Amino acid sequence: MESVEKEYFAFISYKSEDVEWATWLQHELEHYHLPASFNGRTDVPHELRPVFRDIDELSAGNLPEQIKQALLNSQNLIVICSPQAAESPWVNEEVETFISLGRTDRIFPFIVEGNSPKEFFPPSLLNLPKNEERLGGEVSKNGRDAAFVKVVAGMLGVGFDSLWNRYEKEKAEEERKQRELRDKLMISQSRFLSEKVNSLVEEGDFYTAKLLALEALPVDLKNPDRPYVIEAEIALRRASQSNNAILRGHTDNVTSIALSPDGLIIASGSYDETIRLWNFKTGQVVQQLPTKEMSLSTVSFSPDGQYLAYAYADYDDSSIYIWNLNKNCQQCILKGHRTTVRSISYSRDGITVITASDDGTIRIWDVRKGRCSKILRDDGKFVRSAVYSPDERYIASTSCDSAIRIWDADKGLLIRKLEGHMDVATNVVFSDDGSMLASTSEDYTIRVWDTTTWECKHCLKGHQRYVLSAAFSPDNLLLVSGSLDNTIRIWELEDGQCLGHLDDHSERVNSVLFHPDGNFFISSSYDTTIRIWELFPNHPKKVSRNDVSVFTNSYMNSKGDLMVDIHGFREICIKEKESGIILREGIGHTDDVYGACFSPDDKYIASASMDKTIRIWDAETLECINVLKGHKGDVTSVSFSPNGQYIVSASADDSIRVWDVSTGLCIIVINNKSTPYFTVDGCHIVTNLSEDSAYVWEFPPLQKLIDDNREKFKNRQLTPEERKRFYLE
Repeated sequence: MESVEKEYFAFISYKSEDVEWATWLQHELEHYHLPASFNGRTDVPHELRPVFRDIDELSAGNLPEQIKQALLNSQNLIVICSPQAAESPWVNEEVETFISLGRTDRIFPFIVEGNSPKEFFPPSLLNLPKNEERLGGEVSKNGRDAAFVKVVAGMLGVGFDSLWNRYEKEKAEEERKQRELRDKLMISQSRFLSEKVNSLVEEGDFYTAKLLALEALPVDLKNPDRPYVIEAEIALRRASQSNNAILRGHTDNVTSIALSPDGLIIASGSYDETIRLWNFKTGQVVQQLPTKEMSLSTVSFSPDGQYLAYAYADYDDSSIYIWNLNKNCQQCILKGHRTTVRSISYSRDGITVITASDDGTIRIWDVRKGRCSKILRDDGKFVRSAVYSPDERYIASTSCDSAIRIWDADKGLLIRKLEGHMDVATNVVFSDDGSMLASTSEDYTIRVWDTTTWECKHCLKGHQRYVLSAAFSPDNLLLVSGSLDNTIRIWELEDGQCLGHLDDHSERVNSVLFHPDGNFFISSSYDTTIRIWELFPNHPKKVSRNDVSVFTNSYMNSKGDLMVDIHGFREICIKEKESGIILREGIGHTDDVYGACFSPDDKYIASASMDKTIRIWDAETLECINVLKGHKGDVTSVSFSPNGQYIVSASADDSIRVWDVSTGLCIIVINNKSTPYFTVDGCHIVTNLSEDSAYVWEFPPLQKLIDDNREKFKNRQLTPEERKRFYLE
């Protein structure tokens, strides 16, 4: 057996359940530094080490003998006292051994749990004669640190206060340094995250951007769990200006998407052999259906949202599967097609389904009976799509030719072919009111047909490759289209003009759908993503003039005895109101000044100029303390928020900007050139103010913005992969 020969300052006796306390106590003792006032004293040791703790010190061999040797070589015995230690024969034996060595006065209890000595002392301590009773540090009464210092003071034979006062100061200083270091790291992290948020916004991924911005901001601004940095506020406000989002999760081409009638769930099918259901508001996958190991061709919701129909893009399985979403089980399987099914369309009552297949047929199915009731055949091959008209009088379909076929839905008879496309027609869709039919084609165009005359109203040109899908807005004023050229185009249907195109997808856009509220549309692509687009991001609300109370800034201070004025076109000055005497001048603008105003607390003055800047001045000295740059044209107006924290400005560059007064950073940019005002509550910005109406833009307080987004995303967190990507883990 290896003998224990070195001398220990202290031996820690404890029960295994109290190992965390033993570990902490050993660390504190071995890293403890005596106050400087003890320097030069020979009656106290310079350090309190080494400390014996069995798990670290024992070697293989005779355990009791090693412990006895360690006790023999220890100056002090610290007993971690608790109900479990009180019942431990080992702890009791260690105390008895130390007593037998004649060192009862060197035993120091460290009480971590229990209400009375009978509860936490082992028998050997409990039964000591009254004149030898040991008092110890009690965590529950004085706290962990005070209990520790009391034990140290006892072992050193010095007064508690002589150690405690210094200990508190050192602890406070250490905590301050650690807090400062932590805050510096968190500030750096918040700024890094804010940069990533801005990049995500540029990419159009507003869901992830908002989640990341929340990581960079305190949960509660009044009791912050991390330092506030304005860059994080700017990032969250910017991300909140739009609700565009990228839904990631599929690992292969997304071939088809469908939207539940209430607009809450997006269903997607992919070549990765999965069907995923996504929460529209949060972008979270709420369910993945148990499918075969086959690529998906198409998915479709029933009108009541209770069922999802889907088909595989595999020639070996041409069935249509109906999944009951409420019961989470398969409802039925429709069999009859000989090869791949390309589209599925429900009737409005959900009783029938029409399907289009590469076998050259359209089939009408009775879902309740699970059987085919009609088969529609023509000379077209490889039927690509078939849809009901809203009144269910017609079925429109496309095949592997340029014609659009119109069928009598009841009789199953072909009644018309719409000619005009110069190449294969790929898809058809009716408007919600049934007045229009849109067809897409490999001739790079979309044709819009009047369903009363079946004449072509518009031939929409702009895509550079095959057009694969189209969707009408619920109000039938707009149409969106997706193409093999990787773009989405937005069309105005009154005159057929293209309002804009989106090129964020990196591969072909297979499907586009409008959301029922008309403010969003959704696209899917071979780039494995689904994107949600806000049609008019950050669009203001038009309200009655009587419904808004604006905060009007003044060129006079709150006392009414001073006024700010323009002097010599490029300078501002402060005058006495009564006498008109100029008290001081502000020089700095390099072009004419449009106007200036006092902050609500009279501390600052803001001025707007043709030099494209806003200047903030100290109202006492009229010294310029900040120059706000960002506008690309003349700044025509400027005003403070009611709390003086922000400035809002308008410019000839057709933009409104909100600035943080303390930092001079731009918080948000709004595309509008009308003179802006803050509302009295500071939560909105008002533009286009007239006698009858106004436009209102939301500008919520930061805490409300944080709370609203946390509530929205309470069930949607960053994934482990996303956390690693942004170095959060």
